[in-house]
Amino acid sequence: MELRSGRLLCSTQQQQVRSLEDLGPDHISALPDDLLLLILARLRCVVTAARTGILSRRWRNLWTLLSALVFRNVKYSSLEPALACLVSPAAISLLDIHIPLMRRRRDHWERWHGSVVDVYLDAAGVTSLLLAAARLEPEELVFAINSNVTGSHVEVPYFRRAASITLKSNTFITPFHMPAGVEFAALDTLSLSCSITGLDDLISRCPRLRVLRLKVSTKNNLVIVHSTSLQELFVDSRGRTDRLDIAAPVLRQLTVSLNPYVGINVSVLAPIVEMISWYCCYVDASVPIGFGGWRLIKLMLKMAARQGQLPSLRIHADICSSCFPGQLANFKREIKKHMVAVFSDLELHLTTGGHVFGAFVFHLIGMNRIRRAVRRLKVILGGSKVKEECPKNCLCHPRDWEVQTITLIALEEVEIDGFEGVDHEVDFLKLVCRASLTSRILFEMDFATCCPCLTVFNGMLSLFYVQMEGSEVVIGEIDVETSEWLPAWKIELVEDGEQLNEQTTNLYMLGEK
Repeated sequence: MELRSGRLLCSTQQQQVRSLEDLGPDHISALPDDLLLLILARLRCVVTAARTGILSRRWRNLWTLLSALVFRNVKYSSLEPALACLVSPAAISLLDIHIPLMRRRRDHWERWHGSVVDVYLDAAGVTSLLLAAARLEPEELVFAINSNVTGSHVEVPYFRRAASITLKSNTFITPFHMPAGVEFAALDTLSLSCSITGLDDLISRCPRLRVLRLKVSTKNNLVIVHSTSLQELFVDSRGRTDRLDIAAPVLRQLTVSLNPYVGINVSVLAPIVEMISWYCCYVDASVPIGFGGWRLIKLMLKMAARQGQLPSLRIHADICSSCFPGQLANFKREIKKHMVAVFSDLELHLTTGGHVFGAFVFHLIGMNRIRRAVRRLKVILGGSKVKEECPKNCLCHPRDWEVQTITLIALEEVEIDGFEGVDHEVDFLKLVCRASLTSRILFEMDFATCCPCLTVFNGMLSLFYVQMEGSEVVIGEIDVETSEWLPAWKIELVEDGEQLNEQTTNLYMLGEK
C-alpha cells in the first residue's frame, strides 16, 4: 500500500490502518467544544489535557480554552511558556500552579553528602511567573512553591478579579511582598502559608475579605489583623511571635495556634465570636513561664461538645528542676492573656512527680476571671516515671496554703482523676469545699480503684471511699481522727459500668447514711 507521501506500508501497518478504518468515524472528536472541554476539565491536569492532542488534530491546543488550569509536576522552566500560550484566554475560574521540589545530581567536585542537591530558584524568576499568571486574571489563584528561593523578596502582582488567593512556600526565608496602593475589591478568601511583608496593610485594602487563613512568619514578629468584614480567621504562627493583635467586630469563628519563644502580647476584639479554638504551646520558649517549681507547658480554649455550651479552659503544667521564685504575678498575667472568650469549665493537666499541687491550683482558681466563671473544675493528676520525694522546704508547698480562703462563685462540680487520698490531696478538697457558695457540689472520682468521694450537703463535709470487693462495691467513710475505714453501703456489681457509676453517684449526692 502506498501513501500520498510515496512511502510504502508493510503488511502489518496496512492491517493497522484497515482496523482503524473499520472503527468508523471519530464520534468523540465530533462533539462540540463545550463537551470536549468538560472531558478535559475532569482530568484536573493541564499536562494530561495537552497530551490528548496526539489523539486527533481536533484536540490540539483545546486545553488552552480550559477555564480551570491545574499545573502539577510540570518543569519549572516550562511553566511561563505554557502560560504564554494562552494569548486570548477565556475567563479563568481557577489557576493552580505547584512548583515541585527541584533537585539535580551532585557534581564530583561538590562536597555534599548524598547523590543529589537542591536547586534554588531565583526570586526574580518567581516574580516573573506570577506576573504571567496575573495577566490571565483568574478568579481563584493557588500558587505553591516546594523549592527553596533565593533573593530579597518575591513581588506579588495585583490580581484584579481574584476572589480567592492561596500562596504557599515551604521556606520562610524569602518573603512575599504584597502590592501596595491597590484595593483587592473582589477578594473574599485569602490563605497565606509563607513569610510575608505588609500583611496588615494588605488586609486593610480588602473591603470584602470574609475568610483569612494565616500560617506565616511576619516582619518584626507581629501578626496584626484588623478587618471590619472578616468572619472566619485561622492563625498558625510560625517561628517567633511577640504580638498578636486581632480586631474584627463581625468575626464568627476564630482558630489560633501559637508557639512563642517568650511571653506573647495578645489583644483580641471579637465581640460576637461563636466558635473558638485557641492553642498556645510554651515547650520551646526560651524563657520558661512558671512559678514555684511549676512550669507552664500549654494552654487551650476549646469549644464544648454540645452546641450552646461555653468553652473550656485547659492548662497543662508540670514540675521541673528549675525554680521560678517571685514569678507568680508574671505567671498570672501570661494566663490572663489567653482568656479571650467566656468559659465555664477549667481543666488542669498536672504532672506532679509526687509533689504537692494544691497551692498551684489554689493560685490559679483564685484569679478573678476564673473564680467568677468556673462551674466545673477538672483536675487530671499524672505522675512521672520516677517519683521524687518532695522535700520539706519545697517551693511547691508554700506555708499555710491549706488554710487560705477564696470564693468560687459559680462552682457546681469537681472531678479529679488520679486521686490517691494522701493528706495534701484531702487538704485541697477541703479548700475547694470552703470556696464554694453552693450548698452542694458534686465530686466525681475514678471507681476502678480505691478512691475518695466527697460531698457537701447542707454545709456538712463528708469524705467517703469506694472500693471494689469481688462483685460488690463498698462505700465507706474515713474517720478523720483515727483514719479508720468504716464501711457504710454495699452495692451489687452490675454489668453496665455506666449504670454502676450513676447508682453510686446518686448515693453520695443525696448524702444518705
